[in-house]
Amino acid sequence: MVIFPLLALTVMAVAPLQAGHAQASASSVTVKAVDQYGNVLPGDYYTVSQIAYGPFSIQREFVVATGVTVSTFAAAAGSEYFLEIFTYGSCTFSHWTGGALSDPMPFTATGAALSFTAVYDCIGAVNNARSSILVNSEYASGAALTGVYAVLERGGATVATGYTPVTFATASGLNYSVIISDSPNANFSKWSNGFETNTITVAANSTRTTLTALFCQTACSSGSGVVVGGNGTAGSITVTSSNLGTGAALTGMYVDLRLDNNHVESGYTPVTFSGLQQGTKYLVVLYGYGDNYFRHFSNGNLQRYSFVTLNATAGQTSYSMNGLYETVPKGQAASLNILAQFPNGTQIGTASEIGGYPQHTPGMYLSVTPPGATAPYTATFTGGSILPFIFFNGQTYTVSMSAGYGNVKFSHWKDDGSTDLTRAFTLSGNSTLIAVYTQG
Repeated sequence: MVIFPLLALTVMAVAPLQAGHAQASASSVTVKAVDQYGNVLPGDYYTVSQIAYGPFSIQREFVVATGVTVSTFAAAAGSEYFLEIFTYGSCTFSHWTGGALSDPMPFTATGAALSFTAVYDCIGAVNNARSSILVNSEYASGAALTGVYAVLERGGATVATGYTPVTFATASGLNYSVIISDSPNANFSKWSNGFETNTITVAANSTRTTLTALFCQTACSSGSGVVVGGNGTAGSITVTSSNLGTGAALTGMYVDLRLDNNHVESGYTPVTFSGLQQGTKYLVVLYGYGDNYFRHFSNGNLQRYSFVTLNATAGQTSYSMNGLYETVPKGQAASLNILAQFPNGTQIGTASEIGGYPQHTPGMYLSVTPPGATAPYTATFTGGSILPFIFFNGQTYTVSMSAGYGNVKFSHWKDDGSTDLTRAFTLSGNSTLIAVYTQG
């Protein structure tokens, strides 16, 4: 999963042991959140409190861990806790997958790994907001046509299916894909707004969005073969790459185009992604290759992730962007890793790989200024997949950390105790810096 630009916390906090459990082992507890269709809802905040027994009641003694879904914390086997999860957007809490209906939910940690999944009702909230997609079908001649199979997807997962005319409930603010199929004597031609592929992406809002699929009774003509906007204009994004020092063109840098955090297309610079929808927010992600390391986009964006929304109304039916790379030969290179941690060593921001696809929960924002410069030339979040940076060994770089987010505040640098957010650092071989943050 990829989250921008807010802080996502993966908190591992060992709960204090209750009396009589001095030898208790750690229990790994994972907290997830999904909608009623099983789609993961990332970033839902939760707290974990230890249960204390008073003379007349059970009460929460103190909070021992906080985090956002999907994440894992450590608990003491045999100890009892309350797990409380908070409202996710316009969705409402329904139940836990084990059948429990209470929030907060009590549980007892064991020596084995535990997993709790909160299920939300996003339909009820959506219906109250009247957010929906109505899918109609008709022949291009205007003749009536019903009973065509349609599928609503989000993030590659099927949300709902039905036969036209069909209304799908949606969550305002999310992107969905509507897929329409051919039927006997009905061959898909295009959508009434001009899109010529049978899959169309829709950004749900707080009202009803109406789509009409047009069909031919026999095989349709091939058409333009591209996805076009409502004004009949094809959209495109062109990505190039250049050397930061010389300005010379670089080729062969890998580019990933994503929509709603899902892979759409990829290519190598210079590359043009055509047939793109107007009014849809795409994410362009650049990668390095060989001795060439991404530093920033030519428009000043210091991260290798850049959002692009094509807008035919504003005349921006195509967009060009250039990634700037620094060449660091292996014989001159050293790595600089930047970590953010809580005092107990819990890391803020993590990187992982799911199904061969890199995922990370971003932590604390940081920027790096190169030798002799006064402004940063690259940036990322701790836990980002661009870390560790590859820089020139023996050179002095300036690292600036963010002051914090919410109740998480910068405290000091672990190696020298400095409380200055910004510090100059001379590389002497591969190095790691740890910035310590506190909560509360």
